[in-house]
Amino acid sequence: MNNRVGIGFDSHILVPGRDFVLGGIVIDFPLGPQGHSDGDPLIHSLIDAMLGAAALGDIGEMFPESDPSIAGESSIKFLIDAYKVIQSRDLRINNADATIYADEPALGPHRKTIESNLADALGITLGRINLKFKTLEGLTFPSKVGDQKIVASHSIVSLEFVDNA
Repeated sequence: MNNRVGIGFDSHILVPGRDFVLGGIVIDFPLGPQGHSDGDPLIHSLIDAMLGAAALGDIGEMFPESDPSIAGESSIKFLIDAYKVIQSRDLRINNADATIYADEPALGPHRKTIESNLADALGITLGRINLKFKTLEGLTFPSKVGDQKIVASHSIVSLEFVDNA
């Protein structure tokens, strides 16, 4: 078995007073993802997909919300740290694909910047990562405080074993 595949999902309610962080970049918008870290759902779903492919659990096990030292931390740091663990097991990313769901802000214009930022953080070529953006058609997430706008991401990652011989 030379390839392993994992899937990931993450979603966050959008709230005032937070930066809208996606793929490690800040996008100008008056709301941002609520979360213990910077709330980047794309990176969180990518980490879960990578960890799943490597049979290493999930993001909550590696970076628990109960750890106060990671409060407000950049998810790019989590991505890099998780990938180092995966690489230590002689695995590398073959390819990653993600779909991000949000009605606002418009994300398409940021595709190449986000893909480049993720590829740089992971040390992979641009051809190994792909992003798609979809609207939620006005759907909201029912919460204790009423219907909320959300941003969500599904990811799939294929890892391959590296021959270190």
